[in-house]
Amino acid sequence: MNGKTLRLLFSVGIMAFVLFSGYLGEYDAKKYIDIILLIIALLIIPRPKLSFRL
Repeated sequence: MNGKTLRLLFSVGIMAFVLFSGYLGEYDAKKYIDIILLIIALLIIPRPKLSFRL
């Protein structure tokens, strides 16, 4: 698996986790979303060429 596929699976897994935690508690989901956006920004910004193409 190359880095691009690994990042895609990682981000999809995190988004699924955020959606799942949203069902458990809306307040908790908002806390996670900020962390998720930060992680995704850190993954995308250093390498713009590897930005996701869905």
